[in-house]
Order: sequence, then structure tokens, then C-alpha cells
Amino acid sequence: MKSLHSIFGKKFAQHYQPIVDMQTLDLVRYEALLRPLGFTKDTEALIRQMEKAGEIRELDLWSIKTALLRLEQHEGNPIVAINLSAKSLCDPLFHGEVEWLLMEKPDSTRIGFEITESESISDMQMARRFVAMAQSLNCSVGLDDFGVGNARFRVAEQLELNYIKLAARLTTMIDSSTQARSMIEKAVKMTGLYGMQIVAEHIDKPMQYAWLRDTGVNLGQGWMFDKATSQLHTSRNFRPELEKAIYDAFHPAEDRKPANKVVSIGMSPRLA
Repeated sequence: MKSLHSIFGKKFAQHYQPIVDMQTLDLVRYEALLRPLGFTKDTEALIRQMEKAGEIRELDLWSIKTALLRLEQHEGNPIVAINLSAKSLCDPLFHGEVEWLLMEKPDSTRIGFEITESESISDMQMARRFVAMAQSLNCSVGLDDFGVGNARFRVAEQLELNYIKLAARLTTMIDSSTQARSMIEKAVKMTGLYGMQIVAEHIDKPMQYAWLRDTGVNLGQGWMFDKATSQLHTSRNFRPELEKAIYDAFHPAEDRKPANKVVSIGMSPRLA
């Protein structure tokens, strides 16, 4: 039987996008993202196909093993969150394999999990067992794409998750949709009541960052901070990236010069 690496290692690469504290702009952890090697650009559609074909458990295991190996080779101890299918969560064989991997890894190697619900969780009790096992082994567990599809706050509450991550489209609609802003505000209130954190993704503009931070979103990720790359850092602060984004937003491309200091204007982020 071929190893998972020989099957998936030739088809996918794993890249890492930083997740940042919205107040301090310090690196908190990374999200591991799959990058197909040339044969498709639609990763989400590919994942759905693999779920239907019954191949998602092996892909999720490969993702975990790849992240663990990458972290063990890295000097320092950044945290990496790995996406898991709801189908894998309900698979008892998957539970046993992941528990063994977590118990065997070095204590300094830290990972977490983000549950993706392209299909709804079919066995909530089984999923809760997985979450409890992972949390007992020092892994945080969150719910991805909150606000679309099957990702609802009731799921996060039932599974006693550590955080929820807002769907990307909510961030992109902040400027134009009262409904999107209201949904985010309600999510912030609910996570606060239940002691969960809330993460926003697809933050590409300073105005998005400022509104999300002032609304109470704890963590953020997006191209404004950095794209997903093969690089990992133990620690990093993203204030220079924010300052550059603010400068670029208020200066035409032909007039841009390196910004030494950024002044807050209106909804612009406060940098003092």
C-alpha cells in the first residue's frame, strides 16, 4: 500500500497564512492551506469531491502529518491550525490515528484544528468526542466559515469549541452590507458570552481591519498582513504591513513613497 505522502505529496503543497492579534498585531498562529500542484485551481470543489469519494480521511491525515513534520524541522514553536472535514470528525478510525499522532509528537510541536462543514456533522456525539480529545492534548479547535452553509453558532456551542472563524464573504461585505455587519456584531456578542474567540479572514483593506477590531474581533488574517507561503516564523509583528496598507490606501500608486509614519484618519486603524 502506498504511503499518504506518496499519494498526496505529489498532488498538494501545504502553505501557511499568519493569523494575527487584532490589537497588538503580533503573530498568534498559522492556518495550513492546501495548494494543488497544477491540476486544479478550485481547492474547495476538489475537497467536496474527495468527501463524496470517501478519500477525505486520508487527505486530512496527510495534512496533519505534513504540518507536524514541518514543525519538527522548524527552529522555534509556531502554532499551526489544520483544516479538518466534518466527515473525518465522525470517523472513529480517524480519531484513533489522530490521537496517536498527538501523543507521539514532541511537546514543543503545537497544532490546532479548524472544522470545515461543507457537509454537516452527521454524528454530533462522535464529533464532540474528537474535540474533547484534541483539547485534552492541548489543541485548540475552531469552526471555519461561520455564517454560511452549515457553520452555525449552535454547532460551536454543542462542540464547546475554542473559537469561530467568520466566513470570508462577511469581511468583504462590511462596506456594503448592513446585514453582514449585523451578523458579525451578533457573532462577537455570542462568542463573548461563551468565552470563545472570533477570527476574521480575508482582511485586505485597512478599513476592514479597523471596523473588525473596533467591533471586538480578536484575531484576523488576510492579504493585508501576508499571503500564504511556505515560510513559518516563531514570532512576528505586522505593524509595518498595516502602516504600508494605510499609506497605499490614501496615496495613488504613482505618488507612493516609503511611509515613515502613518496618521489615523477617521476609520483608519489607530496606531498610537
